[in-house]
Amino acid sequence: MIGGASRGGATIGAAYALRNRDAQRLADYGLSLAEFDSLSPRARISRLVTLMIGDDGHPDDRAIRQAATEQVKKIVRTEGEPPTATEAIKGFVSAYIFQLGLVELQDQIINGTLDGNEAVVRERMLRGWIDAKVRSLDIDASPALSANALHQAAADLAQRAVRVLRAR
Repeated sequence: MIGGASRGGATIGAAYALRNRDAQRLADYGLSLAEFDSLSPRARISRLVTLMIGDDGHPDDRAIRQAATEQVKKIVRTEGEPPTATEAIKGFVSAYIFQLGLVELQDQIINGTLDGNEAVVRERMLRGWIDAKVRSLDIDASPALSANALHQAAADLAQRAVRVLRAR
């Protein structure tokens, strides 16, 4: 899970570089501004997430992609101010943990240890509870941080969030 959070943090850093048209910072992630310039806004988001996260051949990979895509959309949209890097990292980690929780709920339904109605109740409670716990954790991140620092910030926050969630 920590590796997934790290990849998500790097994806967020690359999204800020793309929004700011920072060719050098994109190059730090192994990406080219020219490649993105030739794509539609929707295709840019998809391409960025695919290049940074990879394909979603496993449910955990799908969880990373969904959580990262949610934040990348908020960052690269052209209207309005993007979320701060801290908000984006927290939003990603919260969404990632939630998506992993959904994978677990689906497994329990398939295995017959949880019925669909109870799963719906747990899903509704899970999102708000995770958001509140993750948002209460301190993190220092900015889009200007190096590629290594942003992915490390996401990994550290995910690790702390998991400890808090397990303590409950």
